[in-house]
Amino acid sequence: MIVDDVRRTVTDGRSELSARVRGDDLDEVRIWFSVAEEFAPAGAPDATPFLPPALHWCMRRGEALTIDGPVSPRVLDRLDEIQGVMTSLFPGKVRPVEVEAQAQEPPPGADITGCCFSRGVDSWHTILSALDERGNGAGPPTHLVFSPGHVAKSFSPAQLQQKIDAVRTVAGELGLGFVEIDTNVKRTIKGPILVSTVLALGARRCLIPSGVMQAVLRAKMTHPTLDYRFSTEQSEIVHYGSAGRQAKMEAIAASPLALRWIDVCKDDHPATDLNCGNCEKCLRTMIGLRVLGALDDCPAFERDLDPARLLTLRHIGEPHSWVELLHSLGASEFDRRLATGIRLNLLRHEMGVMRQQAHDLDTDAKSVPAYRRASRAVARSIKALDSAERSVLALQEKLLIEHGDHR
Repeated sequence: MIVDDVRRTVTDGRSELSARVRGDDLDEVRIWFSVAEEFAPAGAPDATPFLPPALHWCMRRGEALTIDGPVSPRVLDRLDEIQGVMTSLFPGKVRPVEVEAQAQEPPPGADITGCCFSRGVDSWHTILSALDERGNGAGPPTHLVFSPGHVAKSFSPAQLQQKIDAVRTVAGELGLGFVEIDTNVKRTIKGPILVSTVLALGARRCLIPSGVMQAVLRAKMTHPTLDYRFSTEQSEIVHYGSAGRQAKMEAIAASPLALRWIDVCKDDHPATDLNCGNCEKCLRTMIGLRVLGALDDCPAFERDLDPARLLTLRHIGEPHSWVELLHSLGASEFDRRLATGIRLNLLRHEMGVMRQQAHDLDTDAKSVPAYRRASRAVARSIKALDSAERSVLALQEKLLIEHGDHR
C-alpha cells in the first residue's frame, strides 16, 4: 500500500487533512479528516493519522506499507511492539509487515484535553469520572469530541445532525467545549478509527473510553494494550476506564444529565432521538438502570421495560454484562421474568458458539482421511445441537404468547 499526496486545505472555516491511498487490491481512494480550523494542528500536514488504519489493512493482507509523508518518530519507534500487539489480538488474521516512512515530529495541535463522546455508557462513565478526578496531575477534560464518521452509515443526515447537536448541548451543560471532527476512514479502509481520528485532531491529550469489561476483553480496534502506543510527541492518547458495565451505570444513574441524554440504541428515531427500548442494547441498559433504581428517572427511552421483549431477541452482545445483570436481579416476579429471558438468551448464545465449533471441527475432520469416520459423530452432534436450539426457540415462543406478543 502507498499513502502519499498528504495535504491540508481550508474551506469555509474547516481544515481538511487528506491523503491518497492505494494498494494491491484497493482502488485509489482519498482518506480525509475534517475539523474546525481553530482546532487543526498548525504547520505542515502530518501523515501519522493515516498510519493506524493503513497498517491494519496491510497486516491483514501481508502487504508492505509505504507512507510518503512525515510520521511521528515516537510511533515509528514503537512499530514493532504495535505490530506485536495487533498480532496477539488477531492471531492468524494479521502478520507483521515492512513499513517505510519519513520520521518527523508532528506539529502541535490545540492545547486541549478531549474526550471522545458518543453518549453511550462507556463515554458517559469516562467524562463523568474524569471530571470528578482530583489531583491526577493531568487535568480534567476541556472538550467533548464527536465524529459523525464513526456513526453507523444507516443514519440519515438529519439523524446525524441530531447527534451532533445533542453532544454540543451536553458539552454546554458540562461547561466544556465541543469539537466535531469528521472522517471517512470507517467507510473506506476501516481499522483503528478512534486513534487515527484523535491523531488527526492532535490535541495535547485525548481520552478514548474503554469498551467491554476487563474480564472479557475482546480483540477490537480500540484496546487498552494498543491505543496509547500510538501517542505522539505532541498528543497523548489515553484508553480510559477499567470498571465493569454496572459500575459505569452507577455513574450514569447519579447524573440527571446523563439520564436525559444517554444514547445506546442502534435503531433510527429521527423525530425524537429517543432510544427504542426494544433492541438488545436498550434492554441491557434499561435493566441495569432498573437494578440501580434509576430507570423511572430516565426519559431517554421510548418504551417502558417489558420482560417479554427479552424473548424477541435473536442475538445478544456482551454475555458477561448480561451475567452481571442476572446476578443483580431481585426475587420479585418481574425480576424473575427478566432473569428467565436473560437465561434463555445466554443459553442460545452458548449453543451458537458450540454449534460453530462443531461445524469447524466437522470441516477439519472431513479433510483428514483418518478422521472421516469421526466426522459422522460430529455431524450427529450438530443435529442434536440444532434440535436443542429449536426446543429453546419453541420455549421462547410459548413464553412470548403467554405474556403477550411484543415483536
